[in-house]
Amino acid sequence: MESQSNRRVCHRSTIRRNASMTTSKRATRMSAEALLFIPRLRAKVAIMVRIEFASSIQRYAPIQPIECDASTIAESLSVAFDQQPSLRGYLLDDQGAVRKHVTIFVNDQTIRDRTHQTDPLKSDDTIYVMQALSGG
Repeated sequence: MESQSNRRVCHRSTIRRNASMTTSKRATRMSAEALLFIPRLRAKVAIMVRIEFASSIQRYAPIQPIECDASTIAESLSVAFDQQPSLRGYLLDDQGAVRKHVTIFVNDQTIRDRTHQTDPLKSDDTIYVMQALSGG
């Protein structure tokens, strides 16, 4: 029984305290309290990468180096394909995988996922797209 009366007293004191505040102070306090209960949304951080194409690819589809916001290889390539649509057929096969005669490097490492290009990128990475060497 005492706990219910304590709740009433606490509730009444809160009402009195809120009533004594100006409207702007009350709104600020309420919004600050509301933030405690709202789950935080993860903000998307811009990941700027640079894509450079070998001169042999630029002869086929002229394209300048691109700087874009992308978190995977596939996202960065889609930006390049938007600028030069003929590049898609040259770099990717019918299933969307990287063709055998094309090599893609992120900094100094070849990409691992040639099928879906889901390799993650970090800010300030450089992607190099070039023709692979073949023959005997």
